Amino acid sequence: TILQRTDVPGTNLEMIYATVEIAPGFKAGRHFHPGVVMAQVTEGEFWFAPDGQPEKVYKAGESLTVPDRAI
Repeated sequence: TILQRTDVPGTNLEMIYATVEIAPGFKAGRHFHPGVVMAQVTEGEFWFAPDGQPEKVYKAGESLTVPDRAI
């Protein structure tokens, strides 16, 4: 659910602030986002395995930042 969106001044980028619910056991597979992703886990766990790095598990209350095209 998109809560807010705005243009980033001086660029052709847009910032999107959203809430996302992910079903237990869901695996998105390798994919890309056109920009930086910032996330906070509010419930449960989020398993994340960026290219070339070991998998990490984020728990409720933890946050992560993913650089452009690093997923």
